[in-house]
Amino acid sequence: MYIEDTKLGPSFKSTFGIPAEKFCDVLLTMATQKFHLDIFAFEEWLANKDKEFLPEKCMYKGKKNISTNMYIQEKYGESALHIVKALI
Repeated sequence: MYIEDTKLGPSFKSTFGIPAEKFCDVLLTMATQKFHLDIFAFEEWLANKDKEFLPEKCMYKGKKNISTNMYIQEKYGESALHIVKALI
């Protein structure tokens, strides 16, 4: 199963404004025949899009100990976090 076979693809795109396929973990997807998000590439994209998010320092808006999951939940909401977790 690939992402286009699920509701997650359109949900990801409407939430983040970019297709999830841009962040495909190709090796894991090929090995499992199920779409997997490359969380490192996605995290880098998030950091480039929002300069207040500093994943390498675990910071967002000057707050320390903010994980990528916490950032996604705070910035995009609980449903966005569920989408990302389902794809990794």
